[in-house]
Amino acid sequence: MAQRRQFSGAFKAEAAGTTERLPLFCCILGVLAILADARAQDYYIDPANGSDSNDGNASAPWKSFRNAISYYQPDYRPAGWIELKPGDCIYLMNGSYSEMLHPGEWNKGPMGGGSFVAYFRGRRADKDSPFRIRAYPGHKPIIDPKGQGFGLSVFQSGGWEVEGIEVANAYGRGISLNESKEIKVHNVHIHDTDGVDNNNIAGLYITDCWNGGTNTAMTQALWKWIRCLPMLRMATLDPGRALPVPIWAGTPVMASLETPGLNFLRLDAKNI
Repeated sequence: MAQRRQFSGAFKAEAAGTTERLPLFCCILGVLAILADARAQDYYIDPANGSDSNDGNASAPWKSFRNAISYYQPDYRPAGWIELKPGDCIYLMNGSYSEMLHPGEWNKGPMGGGSFVAYFRGRRADKDSPFRIRAYPGHKPIIDPKGQGFGLSVFQSGGWEVEGIEVANAYGRGISLNESKEIKVHNVHIHDTDGVDNNNIAGLYITDCWNGGTNTAMTQALWKWIRCLPMLRMATLDPGRALPVPIWAGTPVMASLETPGLNFLRLDAKNI
């Protein structure tokens, strides 16, 4: 009996210790759940086989950027809208991305604010954990507005990377980067941008962008092998202070654009 009582006492002591540790254990589980929720997510868009009523995962991709772009106010967002978190990646699969979306505007309602295939405003991330838009491995997506508006616009944002896509047949701007920092665009082919000359047609348009708090245009932005096709006229670096720099057709552009004081870059052409 003595041995039995001793065993019972030891069991009770262990059980009491377990009970005391229970709140800490629950706290750890809660932290892990929060960390799991904050973990970067991958989303997928397939213009040929996707649906915007899907969840946007690999087995149920979206059809367009509708569920991810920025909207002027919350009630303009579709039911399946998600808020991108730093580190999230949108993979683009084969096909043409031509559905034009509207962020909305205060005086024009949900159809105002311009026309874009993809539009992001006020989305900021650290440069080490950027938002990403990438071609799915082995795929060749084409952002093709078919002359109805911009291709991709990143406005008043930070920490973005765009990689491996083609942008064709935009009206006004192929890719537009405005008032943003820590943007990296590489392995991108932009061509056949059209529009009105007085409205600053540009395949790639950059203004008021900087890196690390310095007034340099896109110190971390690398345009690697942006292919310059016929009809490219010139790149203008900070008009009024720098001479236009001609870029001849067929010339690959490989630059980090680390020019001090440079706050404007416009590749002024129908094709780049």
